[in-house]
Amino acid sequence: MTGKAIDEIKEVLKDLPFDAVINKIRNYDIELKDVYSIDDLIDYFNNTKNKSSLLNILAKSYPETFTVLLKTKRSPNEKARDENFNLYAFLETEELKEVEIEDETYYKKELGFENLIKIDLYKPSDLNMINMMKLRSQFQPGTKLYAVYVPNYMLGEDNYYNVDDLSKEEKDYIKEYKFKI
Repeated sequence: MTGKAIDEIKEVLKDLPFDAVINKIRNYDIELKDVYSIDDLIDYFNNTKNKSSLLNILAKSYPETFTVLLKTKRSPNEKARDENFNLYAFLETEELKEVEIEDETYYKKELGFENLIKIDLYKPSDLNMINMMKLRSQFQPGTKLYAVYVPNYMLGEDNYYNVDDLSKEEKDYIKEYKFKI
């Protein structure tokens, strides 16, 4: 498509709400990136009142653009966090371990989890995974959804399915720094 044709399309779209723009672009069978630069989208994002609607549309229809937009909007602290830490989400369960003290048996609550999954905040499919985990935590008694930022050097795997796969130090770190989603 020529630059002139794209300029004509932009003129037609300029006063429409963003969801209508997306529908029109689909009708023209062209890519969003052919009509709007990432700078145009950032300007639109900064000036729109309904940011979550814009992000939802981009995440569903244009995941690459969604990722670039989110990464561009990060603060210096968020950039540093993303460079030095990995985010993991998990479903916490309560596990009781038997402990014997002076011939008496006691039960101690310990961290139990299902599906410690590495999450990329800038990947729509990973965000969908969190939503599925959230649903499961709502309907499975005794299960809560948590996340934790872990230093890059600490966990080598992307996914852990059993708490026994972690060292005591890793479990203690997760217990101390987890936060509820």
